[in-house]
Amino acid sequence: MPKRVVDGDSLWRSEKLNHVEPPSFRAEYANLIPLALANGSFEADPRLVWATVYAYNRPEITVETVEALLVEFMRVKM
Repeated sequence: MPKRVVDGDSLWRSEKLNHVEPPSFRAEYANLIPLALANGSFEADPRLVWATVYAYNRPEITVETVEALLVEFMRVKM
């Protein structure tokens, strides 16, 4: 998994992120950043994302939740 540095100011003040609904999904964007390759893309298969990011320590997040997250982030072009 690549290491990533997150620009907090850009994340906290993102207009695109401000349009993500419901607001509880917004913080999850930072959880997905480490999945990105050098070109900023990653395989957005909900089961793969769930298994990599959430399965170990976020039992309240389901594959269906991940699918909804991905759909919403794509909707706002993130």
